[in-house]
Amino acid sequence: MLETDKVLQVLGIPYSALLSIVFGMMILSFPIGAYVFFNSGMGLDITHEYPLAYLGPGFELLLSPLPFEVGLGDGFVVAWSASVILFAVGVLGPRQDLARTLASILSFGRDSSSNYMFSALKWFAVLAFASALIDAAQGGLGIATEPPDFGDDLTRFFLASLAPFVEEIGFRVALIGLPLCLLFSRPGSPGALAASLWRPFPGLAASPGGRLAAPALIAASGAAFGLAHVLLGEPWSGGKLAQATAGGVVLGWVYYRHGLAAAVLLHWATNYFVLSYVYLAAFLSGTPAGGAYSHPMLGTLELLFFVSGAVSAAFLVVHRVRSGRAPGPEAA
Repeated sequence: MLETDKVLQVLGIPYSALLSIVFGMMILSFPIGAYVFFNSGMGLDITHEYPLAYLGPGFELLLSPLPFEVGLGDGFVVAWSASVILFAVGVLGPRQDLARTLASILSFGRDSSSNYMFSALKWFAVLAFASALIDAAQGGLGIATEPPDFGDDLTRFFLASLAPFVEEIGFRVALIGLPLCLLFSRPGSPGALAASLWRPFPGLAASPGGRLAAPALIAASGAAFGLAHVLLGEPWSGGKLAQATAGGVVLGWVYYRHGLAAAVLLHWATNYFVLSYVYLAAFLSGTPAGGAYSHPMLGTLELLFFVSGAVSAAFLVVHRVRSGRAPGPEAA
């Protein structure tokens, strides 16, 4: 036990330092994303005034009651503002702010995971590490991962900014939280139901039946998430299935253990946060977004994410060994 404590203290220094750097880059991504969307000239024939109702029947149905037309720029501002608000909420709570959480890890090697943002940060690093390993393995087998042809970078960036809110409700709340509520919750007040949907664990899903059902629901949600990326809408190539499924499982786990806010922030990080730097690199190099991944800045980011993920994974493994049990709210 004492040996693992020492390992945790040693790992806690790079662990907290690397995640702090990633957090700082997340803060910078807000002005960067707004700049590249509105001022970089990205996009082809679609402008910021392009009506959202033209993007599909879902948007048309949602916006049809409005007496005014909502453009792409308006939708981006709403998604961007909602992300800023949730980001601030995640930094401050729920039980401890991010600064104190990082200080606890840096000083004592204690990961209490009592902060939404920290939960999103560490699992973003782990997910980036896992995605890199999956990509390398698939590359060795000749399996390509090609993005869909969105036709316009403005549309792609907007949809990526909106997706964390829409998809977390559709794939995590609807496929994990709601079934757990219906199967294992006792009749109660609307407030108790909302709290259970906001964070399934440790309330209703902490029951014996909920503990058994949750992993199956998380796996099913992850599989549905992966299939949706390669089958629905403008699909990715088949090589995306493994990465998207792994991402769906991690997002489901984060939602179940740490709540909807942490899951949305994690999804936001994989979408808006990463793409803001991709489009910045494309703007600086004067190349299309698809060719910007060879930019040195993005290579540095990939290295940072990979190392952060490796250290985070090592810390979580040692923390689990020390706890002697599956990662709970305090262990993962």
